Amino acid sequence: MKLLNYINESENKVLSPTDKKMLSIIHKKVWEKHARDEKIKYNFVEELRNLDENFLMPLYEFLKDTMGFESKEQIDFYMRLFINNFQEDGDYSKLTTQQEDIIPTPNEHQKALSQELNQSPLLVVDIKEEYDEGMPIFYDMVQDAHYYVGTEDATLKAIENMLSDRYYSFYDAFQHNGGLDGITPYFYITDTDKRIIAGEYAEHRESDMRDQDVLHLAKHESDSEKIEDLVDRYESLEDGEGDPMLNTGVPPKVEMEDIMDTLREEVREMIYDREYEGMDKYLDDWLREHGYLTEDKWGSPEFTKGYLNKYDEPDMSKLPSWLNFDLDGLVKDHTNIDRAGELSNIDDYYEIQKINGDTYYIIELDY
Repeated sequence: MKLLNYINESENKVLSPTDKKMLSIIHKKVWEKHARDEKIKYNFVEELRNLDENFLMPLYEFLKDTMGFESKEQIDFYMRLFINNFQEDGDYSKLTTQQEDIIPTPNEHQKALSQELNQSPLLVVDIKEEYDEGMPIFYDMVQDAHYYVGTEDATLKAIENMLSDRYYSFYDAFQHNGGLDGITPYFYITDTDKRIIAGEYAEHRESDMRDQDVLHLAKHESDSEKIEDLVDRYESLEDGEGDPMLNTGVPPKVEMEDIMDTLREEVREMIYDREYEGMDKYLDDWLREHGYLTEDKWGSPEFTKGYLNKYDEPDMSKLPSWLNFDLDGLVKDHTNIDRAGELSNIDDYYEIQKINGDTYYIIELDY
Protein backbone atom coordinates (compact mmCIF):
# COMPACT_ATOMS: atom_id res chain seq x y z
CA MET A 1 0.00 0.00 0.00
CA LYS A 2 2.89 2.36 0.79
CA LEU A 3 4.34 1.75 -2.67
CA LEU A 4 0.97 2.34 -4.35
CA ASN A 5 0.60 5.59 -2.45
CA TYR A 6 4.08 6.54 -3.56
CA ILE A 7 3.24 5.71 -7.18
CA ASN A 8 0.14 7.87 -7.02
CA GLU A 9 2.10 10.71 -5.46
CA SER A 10 4.91 10.55 -8.04
CA GLU A 11 3.27 13.23 -10.15
CA ASN A 12 5.78 15.63 -8.64
CA LYS A 13 8.32 13.85 -10.93
CA VAL A 14 11.03 13.80 -8.24
CA LEU A 15 13.24 10.74 -8.44
CA SER A 16 13.85 9.33 -4.98
CA PRO A 17 16.97 7.39 -4.02
CA THR A 18 14.85 4.23 -4.19
CA ASP A 19 13.81 5.08 -7.77
CA LYS A 20 17.42 5.61 -8.80
CA LYS A 21 18.49 2.38 -7.15
CA MET A 22 15.75 0.44 -8.94
CA LEU A 23 16.74 2.01 -12.27
CA SER A 24 20.36 1.03 -11.71
CA ILE A 25 19.40 -2.54 -10.77
CA ILE A 26 17.19 -2.92 -13.85
CA HIS A 27 19.93 -1.50 -16.06
CA LYS A 28 22.55 -3.86 -14.69
CA LYS A 29 20.43 -7.02 -14.37
CA VAL A 30 18.18 -6.72 -17.41
CA TRP A 31 19.35 -4.06 -19.86
CA GLU A 32 23.04 -4.98 -20.01
CA LYS A 33 22.22 -8.64 -20.59
CA HIS A 34 19.78 -7.64 -23.32
CA ALA A 35 22.30 -5.31 -25.00
CA ARG A 36 24.90 -8.09 -25.11
CA ASP A 37 22.60 -10.45 -27.00
CA GLU A 38 24.39 -11.07 -30.31
CA LYS A 39 21.20 -12.44 -31.88
CA ILE A 40 19.64 -8.99 -31.80
CA LYS A 41 20.72 -6.92 -34.82
CA TYR A 42 18.91 -3.62 -34.33
CA ASN A 43 19.32 -0.36 -32.44
CA PHE A 44 18.59 -1.29 -28.82
CA VAL A 45 17.80 2.21 -27.62
CA GLU A 46 15.42 2.91 -30.48
CA GLU A 47 13.61 -0.38 -29.96
CA LEU A 48 13.37 0.25 -26.24
CA ARG A 49 11.48 3.41 -27.00
CA ASN A 50 9.32 1.39 -29.41
CA LEU A 51 8.44 -0.95 -26.52
CA ASP A 52 10.29 -3.94 -27.94
CA GLU A 53 8.94 -7.26 -26.69
CA ASN A 54 12.48 -8.71 -26.57
CA PHE A 55 13.25 -6.33 -23.72
CA LEU A 56 9.85 -5.84 -22.10
CA MET A 57 9.34 -9.53 -21.38
CA PRO A 58 12.71 -10.01 -19.58
CA LEU A 59 11.98 -6.78 -17.69
CA TYR A 60 8.53 -8.03 -16.69
CA GLU A 61 9.88 -11.41 -15.61
CA PHE A 62 12.63 -9.73 -13.58
CA LEU A 63 10.18 -7.46 -11.76
CA LYS A 64 7.71 -10.26 -11.13
CA ASP A 65 9.89 -13.26 -10.45
CA THR A 66 13.12 -11.78 -9.10
CA MET A 67 11.90 -8.64 -7.38
CA GLY A 68 8.65 -10.28 -6.30
CA PHE A 69 6.26 -7.54 -7.42
CA GLU A 70 2.76 -8.97 -7.78
CA SER A 71 0.45 -6.11 -8.62
CA LYS A 72 -0.08 -4.80 -12.11
CA GLU A 73 0.41 -1.24 -10.83
CA GLN A 74 3.83 -1.97 -9.32
CA ILE A 75 5.14 -3.71 -12.42
CA ASP A 76 3.71 -1.07 -14.74
CA PHE A 77 5.24 1.74 -12.67
CA TYR A 78 8.78 0.40 -12.81
CA MET A 79 8.59 -0.57 -16.46
CA ARG A 80 7.51 2.94 -17.34
CA LEU A 81 10.02 4.47 -14.98
CA PHE A 82 12.90 2.68 -16.71
CA ILE A 83 11.74 3.35 -20.28
CA ASN A 84 11.13 7.04 -19.66
CA ASN A 85 14.34 7.62 -17.69
CA PHE A 86 16.71 5.28 -19.55
CA GLN A 87 20.35 6.40 -19.52
CA GLU A 88 22.54 4.68 -22.06
CA ASP A 89 25.61 5.04 -19.83
CA GLY A 90 23.78 3.44 -16.89
CA ASP A 91 24.35 6.43 -14.58
CA TYR A 92 21.05 7.28 -12.88
CA SER A 93 22.56 9.10 -9.94
CA LYS A 94 22.74 12.30 -11.99
CA LEU A 95 18.93 12.39 -12.44
CA THR A 96 16.86 14.47 -10.06
CA THR A 97 13.41 14.39 -11.69
CA GLN A 98 11.58 11.98 -13.94
CA GLN A 99 12.03 12.58 -17.64
CA GLU A 100 9.23 13.30 -20.12
CA ASP A 101 6.74 10.48 -20.58
CA ILE A 102 7.41 9.06 -24.06
CA ILE A 103 5.06 6.11 -23.78
CA PRO A 104 1.81 6.45 -25.76
CA THR A 105 -1.39 6.45 -23.71
CA PRO A 106 -3.19 3.11 -24.14
CA ASN A 107 -6.51 3.27 -25.97
CA GLU A 108 -9.77 2.10 -24.41
CA HIS A 109 -9.58 -1.31 -26.07
CA GLN A 110 -6.07 -1.80 -24.72
CA LYS A 111 -7.17 -0.75 -21.25
CA ALA A 112 -10.06 -3.22 -21.33
CA LEU A 113 -7.79 -6.13 -22.21
CA SER A 114 -5.17 -5.04 -19.69
CA GLN A 115 -7.88 -4.93 -17.05
CA GLU A 116 -9.14 -8.39 -18.03
CA LEU A 117 -5.64 -9.90 -17.97
CA ASN A 118 -4.67 -7.93 -14.86
CA GLN A 119 -1.36 -6.81 -16.29
CA SER A 120 0.37 -3.70 -17.55
CA PRO A 121 -0.94 -2.19 -20.80
CA LEU A 122 2.71 -2.16 -21.91
CA LEU A 123 2.45 -5.94 -22.26
CA VAL A 124 -0.64 -5.72 -24.45
CA VAL A 125 0.29 -4.80 -28.00
CA ASP A 126 -2.07 -3.41 -30.63
CA ILE A 127 -0.84 -5.21 -33.73
CA LYS A 128 -2.70 -2.73 -35.96
CA GLU A 129 -4.83 -5.33 -37.69
CA GLU A 130 -8.57 -5.93 -37.79
CA TYR A 131 -10.60 -8.88 -39.03
CA ASP A 132 -13.66 -6.68 -38.65
CA GLU A 133 -14.00 -2.92 -38.50
CA GLY A 134 -13.77 -1.62 -34.95
CA MET A 135 -12.42 -4.95 -33.63
CA PRO A 136 -8.64 -4.48 -33.28
CA ILE A 137 -6.43 -7.46 -32.50
CA PHE A 138 -4.09 -7.33 -29.52
CA TYR A 139 -1.14 -9.49 -28.59
CA ASP A 140 -0.61 -10.50 -24.97
CA MET A 141 3.15 -10.86 -24.50
CA VAL A 142 2.85 -12.74 -21.22
CA GLN A 143 0.54 -15.52 -22.37
CA ASP A 144 1.63 -15.37 -26.01
CA ALA A 145 -2.03 -15.02 -27.00
CA HIS A 146 -4.12 -12.85 -29.32
CA TYR A 147 -7.48 -11.24 -28.65
CA TYR A 148 -10.27 -9.47 -30.44
CA VAL A 149 -11.47 -6.45 -28.46
CA GLY A 150 -14.50 -4.40 -29.41
CA THR A 151 -17.41 -2.32 -28.17
CA GLU A 152 -20.86 -3.87 -28.17
CA ASP A 153 -21.76 -2.22 -31.49
CA ALA A 154 -18.51 -3.34 -33.14
CA THR A 155 -18.90 -6.85 -31.74
CA LEU A 156 -22.47 -7.11 -33.02
CA LYS A 157 -21.30 -6.00 -36.46
CA ALA A 158 -18.54 -8.63 -36.37
CA ILE A 159 -21.13 -11.28 -35.43
CA GLU A 160 -23.33 -10.12 -38.31
CA ASN A 161 -20.39 -10.40 -40.72
CA MET A 162 -19.58 -13.86 -39.39
CA LEU A 163 -23.16 -15.03 -39.91
CA SER A 164 -23.28 -13.47 -43.38
CA ASP A 165 -20.26 -15.58 -44.32
CA ARG A 166 -21.78 -18.64 -42.67
CA TYR A 167 -25.20 -18.24 -44.28
CA TYR A 168 -23.97 -17.43 -47.77
CA SER A 169 -26.87 -19.28 -49.43
CA PHE A 170 -30.00 -21.18 -48.46
CA TYR A 171 -28.08 -24.46 -48.70
CA ASP A 172 -25.44 -23.11 -46.30
CA ALA A 173 -28.18 -22.06 -43.89
CA PHE A 174 -29.76 -25.52 -44.18
CA GLN A 175 -26.42 -27.22 -43.48
CA HIS A 176 -25.47 -25.05 -40.50
CA ASN A 177 -28.97 -25.25 -39.06
CA GLY A 178 -29.10 -29.03 -39.46
CA GLY A 179 -32.41 -28.94 -41.33
CA LEU A 180 -35.40 -26.70 -42.00
CA ASP A 181 -36.56 -26.47 -38.39
CA GLY A 182 -36.64 -22.79 -37.47
CA ILE A 183 -35.70 -21.39 -40.85
CA THR A 184 -38.88 -21.94 -42.90
CA PRO A 185 -40.19 -18.50 -41.74
CA TYR A 186 -37.46 -17.00 -43.94
CA PHE A 187 -38.93 -18.38 -47.15
CA TYR A 188 -40.71 -15.77 -49.20
CA ILE A 189 -42.22 -15.24 -52.65
CA THR A 190 -42.00 -11.91 -54.44
CA ASP A 191 -45.20 -9.97 -54.97
CA THR A 192 -45.00 -10.45 -58.74
CA ASP A 193 -44.60 -14.21 -58.40
CA LYS A 194 -47.42 -14.37 -55.86
CA ARG A 195 -49.74 -12.69 -58.36
CA ILE A 196 -48.67 -14.99 -61.19
CA ILE A 197 -48.94 -18.16 -59.10
CA ALA A 198 -52.28 -17.19 -57.57
CA GLY A 199 -53.69 -16.23 -60.99
CA GLU A 200 -52.56 -19.43 -62.69
CA TYR A 201 -53.74 -21.62 -59.84
CA ALA A 202 -57.13 -19.90 -59.65
CA GLU A 203 -57.66 -20.29 -63.40
CA HIS A 204 -56.63 -23.94 -63.28
CA ARG A 205 -58.84 -24.76 -60.30
CA GLU A 206 -61.87 -22.95 -61.69
CA SER A 207 -61.58 -24.55 -65.13
CA ASP A 208 -61.58 -28.03 -63.52
CA MET A 209 -64.68 -27.33 -61.45
CA ARG A 210 -68.16 -28.48 -62.42
CA ASP A 211 -70.96 -25.96 -62.37
CA GLN A 212 -72.29 -27.49 -59.14
CA ASP A 213 -68.85 -27.11 -57.51
CA VAL A 214 -68.76 -23.46 -58.56
CA LEU A 215 -72.28 -22.94 -57.26
CA HIS A 216 -71.43 -24.59 -53.92
CA LEU A 217 -68.25 -22.56 -53.43
CA ALA A 218 -69.93 -19.29 -54.35
CA LYS A 219 -72.87 -20.08 -52.09
CA HIS A 220 -70.89 -21.00 -49.00
CA GLU A 221 -67.75 -18.88 -49.21
CA SER A 222 -68.67 -15.63 -50.94
CA ASP A 223 -69.70 -12.75 -48.69
CA SER A 224 -71.14 -10.70 -51.57
CA GLU A 225 -74.88 -10.03 -51.51
CA LYS A 226 -74.85 -9.78 -55.30
CA ILE A 227 -73.37 -13.27 -55.60
CA GLU A 228 -75.85 -14.57 -53.04
CA ASP A 229 -78.72 -13.19 -55.15
CA LEU A 230 -77.24 -14.70 -58.32
CA VAL A 231 -76.92 -18.11 -56.65
CA ASP A 232 -80.53 -17.93 -55.52
CA ARG A 233 -81.64 -16.91 -59.05
CA TYR A 234 -79.59 -19.70 -60.64
CA GLU A 235 -81.10 -22.33 -58.31
CA SER A 236 -84.60 -21.01 -58.97
CA LEU A 237 -84.09 -21.25 -62.70
CA GLU A 238 -82.52 -24.69 -62.31
CA ASP A 239 -85.57 -25.89 -60.39
CA GLY A 240 -87.92 -24.31 -62.93
CA GLU A 241 -89.19 -21.92 -60.34
CA GLY A 242 -87.83 -18.73 -61.81
CA ASP A 243 -89.93 -15.64 -61.28
CA PRO A 244 -91.06 -14.61 -64.77
CA MET A 245 -91.17 -11.00 -63.61
CA LEU A 246 -87.39 -11.10 -63.29
CA ASN A 247 -86.95 -12.50 -66.75
CA THR A 248 -86.55 -9.74 -69.30
CA GLY A 249 -87.07 -11.99 -72.27
CA VAL A 250 -83.81 -13.92 -71.93
CA PRO A 251 -84.30 -17.70 -72.12
CA PRO A 252 -83.65 -19.36 -68.72
CA LYS A 253 -80.81 -21.48 -70.13
CA VAL A 254 -79.02 -18.41 -71.48
CA GLU A 255 -79.59 -16.53 -68.23
CA MET A 256 -78.20 -19.49 -66.28
CA GLU A 257 -75.07 -19.52 -68.48
CA ASP A 258 -74.61 -15.79 -67.92
CA ILE A 259 -75.00 -16.25 -64.17
CA MET A 260 -72.55 -19.17 -64.17
CA ASP A 261 -69.99 -17.05 -66.04
CA THR A 262 -70.30 -14.41 -63.33
CA LEU A 263 -70.07 -17.02 -60.58
CA ARG A 264 -66.96 -18.56 -62.15
CA GLU A 265 -65.33 -15.15 -62.27
CA GLU A 266 -66.20 -14.68 -58.59
CA VAL A 267 -64.78 -18.11 -57.73
CA ARG A 268 -61.54 -17.35 -59.59
CA GLU A 269 -61.20 -14.14 -57.56
CA MET A 270 -61.94 -16.01 -54.33
CA ILE A 271 -59.33 -18.66 -55.08
CA TYR A 272 -56.85 -15.99 -56.17
CA ASP A 273 -57.34 -14.01 -52.95
CA ARG A 274 -57.05 -17.13 -50.79
CA GLU A 275 -53.86 -18.29 -52.53
CA TYR A 276 -52.30 -14.85 -52.47
CA GLU A 277 -53.03 -14.45 -48.76
CA GLY A 278 -51.64 -17.92 -48.08
CA MET A 279 -48.36 -17.08 -49.79
CA ASP A 280 -48.25 -13.64 -48.22
CA LYS A 281 -49.12 -14.42 -44.59
CA TYR A 282 -49.03 -18.18 -44.06
CA LEU A 283 -46.37 -19.41 -46.47
CA ASP A 284 -45.28 -22.34 -44.29
CA ASP A 285 -48.85 -23.73 -44.27
CA TRP A 286 -49.29 -22.90 -47.95
CA LEU A 287 -46.17 -24.86 -48.89
CA ARG A 288 -47.46 -27.85 -46.93
CA GLU A 289 -50.92 -27.60 -48.48
CA HIS A 290 -49.46 -27.58 -51.97
CA GLY A 291 -47.12 -30.50 -51.39
CA TYR A 292 -43.77 -28.74 -51.18
CA LEU A 293 -43.25 -29.33 -47.46
CA THR A 294 -44.06 -32.21 -45.17
CA GLU A 295 -42.89 -33.41 -41.75
CA ASP A 296 -40.33 -36.02 -40.82
CA LYS A 297 -40.99 -38.65 -38.15
CA TRP A 298 -39.94 -36.20 -35.43
CA GLY A 299 -42.40 -33.56 -36.61
CA SER A 300 -39.78 -31.28 -38.15
CA PRO A 301 -40.41 -29.72 -41.57
CA GLU A 302 -38.69 -31.08 -44.64
CA PHE A 303 -39.19 -30.87 -48.38
CA THR A 304 -41.18 -33.65 -49.97
CA LYS A 305 -39.25 -36.41 -51.72
CA GLY A 306 -39.49 -34.85 -55.15
CA TYR A 307 -37.36 -31.94 -53.98
CA LEU A 308 -34.65 -33.96 -52.23
CA ASN A 309 -31.42 -35.47 -53.51
CA LYS A 310 -30.20 -38.97 -52.76
CA TYR A 311 -28.87 -37.76 -49.40
CA ASP A 312 -32.33 -36.51 -48.41
CA GLU A 313 -31.14 -32.92 -48.61
CA PRO A 314 -32.80 -30.15 -50.63
CA ASP A 315 -31.89 -30.44 -54.31
CA MET A 316 -31.39 -26.82 -55.28
CA SER A 317 -31.98 -27.62 -58.96
CA LYS A 318 -35.44 -28.99 -58.19
CA LEU A 319 -36.74 -26.33 -55.84
CA PRO A 320 -39.19 -23.86 -57.44
CA SER A 321 -37.41 -20.82 -58.86
CA TRP A 322 -40.00 -18.54 -57.25
CA LEU A 323 -39.22 -19.78 -53.73
CA ASN A 324 -36.74 -17.32 -52.19
CA PHE A 325 -34.88 -17.33 -48.90
CA ASP A 326 -34.33 -14.17 -46.82
CA LEU A 327 -30.67 -14.57 -45.86
CA ASP A 328 -30.44 -10.98 -44.62
CA GLY A 329 -33.44 -11.50 -42.35
CA LEU A 330 -31.98 -14.74 -40.98
CA VAL A 331 -28.64 -13.06 -40.25
CA LYS A 332 -30.31 -10.04 -38.64
CA ASP A 333 -32.54 -12.15 -36.38
CA HIS A 334 -29.66 -14.42 -35.35
CA THR A 335 -27.26 -11.55 -34.61
CA ASN A 336 -27.16 -11.10 -30.85
CA ILE A 337 -24.38 -10.32 -28.43
CA ASP A 338 -24.59 -13.73 -26.73
CA ARG A 339 -22.94 -15.17 -29.85
CA ALA A 340 -19.75 -13.16 -29.28
CA GLY A 341 -17.93 -16.34 -28.30
CA GLU A 342 -18.48 -17.72 -31.80
CA LEU A 343 -16.03 -15.13 -33.09
CA SER A 344 -13.29 -17.16 -31.41
CA ASN A 345 -11.59 -19.89 -33.41
CA ILE A 346 -10.41 -21.47 -30.15
CA ASP A 347 -13.53 -21.87 -28.03
CA ASP A 348 -16.97 -20.29 -27.60
CA TYR A 349 -16.09 -18.04 -24.69
CA TYR A 350 -15.85 -14.30 -24.33
CA GLU A 351 -15.22 -11.90 -21.47
CA ILE A 352 -16.43 -8.37 -20.88
CA GLN A 353 -14.85 -5.35 -19.21
CA LYS A 354 -16.19 -1.84 -18.65
CA ILE A 355 -14.03 1.20 -19.34
CA ASN A 356 -15.53 4.64 -18.66
CA GLY A 357 -19.04 3.19 -18.76
CA ASP A 358 -18.59 1.40 -22.11
CA THR A 359 -18.64 -2.38 -22.37
CA TYR A 360 -15.83 -4.11 -24.26
CA TYR A 361 -16.00 -7.69 -25.47
CA ILE A 362 -12.81 -9.73 -25.36
CA ILE A 363 -12.47 -12.85 -27.50
CA GLU A 364 -9.35 -15.00 -27.72
CA LEU A 365 -8.07 -15.91 -31.19
CA ASP A 366 -5.74 -18.46 -32.68
CA TYR A 367 -3.95 -15.86 -34.75
